[in-house]
Amino acid sequence: MEARASLAHRRVRFAEGLDQDYRPLSARMIDNVVDAIEPLRFDRMYSHFRHREIKSDAKGAVRRSAERYKQAIGLQN
Repeated sequence: MEARASLAHRRVRFAEGLDQDYRPLSARMIDNVVDAIEPLRFDRMYSHFRHREIKSDAKGAVRRSAERYKQAIGLQN
């Protein structure tokens, strides 16, 4: 499973798989990711591509991205 940063929109992409074979995650798995990071203190998120780093409010970006993702798959208003 992967959470990949996208600096352009300050969003995080959730996917499972290797290389170009990404599969979307279930809402339950997304909730597990959000629950797992909740006790952690962090503000930045790094990527293997420097231009994709989230330099501030990365935890908020994960939360917002999770809500957006679940809306997109029709599981939340």
